[in-house]
Amino acid sequence: MTIPGGMPSPGALPPGCLFAPRCPKAIPQCTTAQPPLFLLPDGQKAACIRAPKLTLEALT
Repeated sequence: MTIPGGMPSPGALPPGCLFAPRCPKAIPQCTTAQPPLFLLPDGQKAACIRAPKLTLEALT
């Protein structure tokens, strides 16, 4: 999935996930803390609090 827009300025980073302000899958928790790094079933890694749920949805 490609997220539109650009990265924020290093001097104006948002709290929580850096992608939350422009991510269509963001939820309120995305703006409060840095997301953990998850290992996905295909061996890739994702720093997204929704990664486990989104991965399961994509597999079904």
